[in-house]
Amino acid sequence: MSRPADAALAMGWRFAAIVCVGLLPWPGVQQGCSAVFRPVANLVLTQVDFGAQGGVGTGHVRLLAATRAHVERADDGPAWDTVLELRVTGVDKVQTVFVSPRRSFYLPLLFLLASIGVVPLPRRRKWLCAGVGVSVLVAYALGTLCLTSMWIFARVPGLVYTLTPVQQLTIELAYRGIVTPMSHRIVVPLLVACALLSWQWLREQRARAQLGGQRSRQ
Repeated sequence: MSRPADAALAMGWRFAAIVCVGLLPWPGVQQGCSAVFRPVANLVLTQVDFGAQGGVGTGHVRLLAATRAHVERADDGPAWDTVLELRVTGVDKVQTVFVSPRRSFYLPLLFLLASIGVVPLPRRRKWLCAGVGVSVLVAYALGTLCLTSMWIFARVPGLVYTLTPVQQLTIELAYRGIVTPMSHRIVVPLLVACALLSWQWLREQRARAQLGGQRSRQ
């Protein structure tokens, strides 16, 4: 087997090992991920007004730690330890929906960092890729939460939104196509990692070309 093939195989094994270790139920990892993700997400979510015009009131959402009563009602396991609280101004009833920071953020983060970690790059470039990639994944997770909130609010016509059938269908298709598939939590970080690593490879090739040009002029 050639050296490039050996190197690719070694990277594949290291990637699989990192992912397998990260998927283990480490004590405190799930709670720590949720404890960090909730306040970070709320910095954005609490500033968003859903349906500012055309409905009974304006929708507001935030993430809260699931209480024991919430957990006792949950059927999806301990990973769903966070609730998305949805309120509408002028309406007393509050709706809560279970969400999983492990699914929304931890798993994409694991696949992103595993992809970057196994590639032979200088440490500084790896940190750069990781920083940009984490920012993209945070934005993606927040986008899915906002889309979930829009979808829930839109299920009660006239409460927050006054939508045409086309708008209603657009939200439904977006929710089903972006939020629901579990595969997106793996595909999206892998695509982000590939884009970032390609960016760094092109930067390296450009730097080598410039260095070669300077040497030839000397």
